[in-house]
Parts: sequence; C-alpha cells; structure tokens
Amino acid sequence: MEIYLDTADIEEVRKLSQVLPIAGVTTNPSIIAQSTQPIETLLPELKAAMGGKGRVFAQVIARDIDTMIEEALRIGNIADNTVIKIPVTEAGLVAIK
Repeated sequence: MEIYLDTADIEEVRKLSQVLPIAGVTTNPSIIAQSTQPIETLLPELKAAMGGKGRVFAQVIARDIDTMIEEALRIGNIADNTVIKIPVTEAGLVAIK
C-alpha cells in the first residue's frame, strides 16, 4: 500500500512526511487554486517537503486536446517524477493516447 496526501499545503506535507511513509502528493486544479503559489513554484516545493522523494501528481485544466497536451508537457517539466492527470473526457482520452 502507498500513502498519497491530497493537498497543496507544504507545511502539512513536511510535517506528515516525518511520521508517515508518504509515497507522494496529489493535487487538482481546485487544490492548487487554494494555494497562494503558482504551480511552477508549488510542485517543486511539495517535492522538497517530502525530502526530494516521492511523486507529485498535477492535473491539466485545459479542455481541448492540443492545449491538454501542451499543458501536460509543461507541467511534467516543473518537477522530477511528476505524474500528469488528464480528465477522462473524449478530448482527454485522445490527449492521453
């Protein structure tokens, strides 16, 4: 079993990483919107809060195929070992393929 935190709270991740075997942090657009940081700084800080280990999950917000792909590639380059989440819509399935 792996434990993933569903948050963008860096201090929470730092604290819980000290007592739990955290495999990563998963976010979504609404969680990131609640953060005071842009995704470009948030994802690396979440990774650092886990001691530089673990996966960070981030979801695209685009709705059309080309923009989903562009956004996924951009997000994937923000932090090492990032997992991109794409909504399972008709456009999302084409983008995933």
